[in-house]
Amino acid sequence: MKEYNINLNHNRKHIIIQVWTPVTLNLAVSFTSSFSSLGSKLKLSRVVIDIRNTKSASSIVDKYFYAYKSAELSGLSRSWRIALLKEANDKSADFLETVMINAGYQFKIFTNEKFASDWLKAHSKL
Repeated sequence: MKEYNINLNHNRKHIIIQVWTPVTLNLAVSFTSSFSSLGSKLKLSRVVIDIRNTKSASSIVDKYFYAYKSAELSGLSRSWRIALLKEANDKSADFLETVMINAGYQFKIFTNEKFASDWLKAHSKL
């Protein structure tokens, strides 16, 4: 089974990562590297990471390590605007928002796809 898909949204203004398996640190590093590389090629710095069909399986320590080390090593700059889309009752990724913001990233969790898309458009020249 494929772990994730990477696509562009309908107007090609941001990247969408659709995750199909539980999100481990290694998986997060893999898709971060993929979308960072694609973003560089297409001059995009907006992404929706959609985990509505799964959950975060990483530990608090892994989330902290991702925010302060792995994300940047995977090519993610702090100019990116990152929206994480999850199910309303899923609390598995909530700590990630805190550590990503504390590490200097523009990161926000959403349960509504339109709100995530609108937030990505905010403060940009899209």
